Amino acid sequence: MNSTKKLLMEAILIPLIFWVVMWGLFYLHPSPDLPRENYNVSWLITAAISFFLTLAFVFWYVQRMLRKAGYPQVGFRGLPKVLREADPTIVNSSARDMFIIVLLWGSFSTAVLLKGPKWGIVLTLNFAMAFVVIALPVMVSMMVAVISVSLWLSESLTGKQLSKIFKAILMFSLASGGSLVSLGLLAIHLNVSNTAVIRPLLKIYINRGLYHNLLLLSSLDALYGLAGILLLPRKRKLGLSVLLLIAVAIVPLLVEVFIGLYSTQP
Repeated sequence: MNSTKKLLMEAILIPLIFWVVMWGLFYLHPSPDLPRENYNVSWLITAAISFFLTLAFVFWYVQRMLRKAGYPQVGFRGLPKVLREADPTIVNSSARDMFIIVLLWGSFSTAVLLKGPKWGIVLTLNFAMAFVVIALPVMVSMMVAVISVSLWLSESLTGKQLSKIFKAILMFSLASGGSLVSLGLLAIHLNVSNTAVIRPLLKIYINRGLYHNLLLLSSLDALYGLAGILLLPRKRKLGLSVLLLIAVAIVPLLVEVFIGLYSTQP
């Protein structure tokens, strides 16, 4: 087995074996939260179907990465050959992402095991929504605050433009901002107090200061991305100054968000 194929197989098998071992230990040592009765056919079917869907997503994701790198469209059988000839950085990045995706599949299957298929899906959606609404704008803002200094140095010393970073920042900030606006609209216009998926996020909306700060963070992140894409290539010094000003404005806002998140804890 060549090194590329081995690396990709390990990226799938290592997290898969990890979860199988964990489930085996839970089965041998049941607890009140996870009795053996939870290991039923419905859980097994859900885990198996979601695993194959995960593999399909992994295949699509690797194909997409290869297309972006300039490689031709390939089928499943031709994928190993293309990966053998691909840039090692692409292979390593693909393996890392595959590892994370299979780990996430295991987390979903564990949630189903704990709460049943219905509540497992609800918990997974809860986690995904919380990540997009809360974690994503915070992570992007922290990245903006950190990279601004290095960006200034990179632009000043080498003149290289980090356009891909700005596009990613803009995309993520629009996703988080759109999710926050959707959360607000749902809270206003729909009776969501009994909706399990969104109920845990309502305390974010109820805390108006925290909600507005998260919206403002997403807006500043989007503005940062737009400035990097549109302004920096045309007027470098002005663009760098604007980016630094936005980053400076983000820092105290981040502190307020962390304080607000802490205040929502029971």
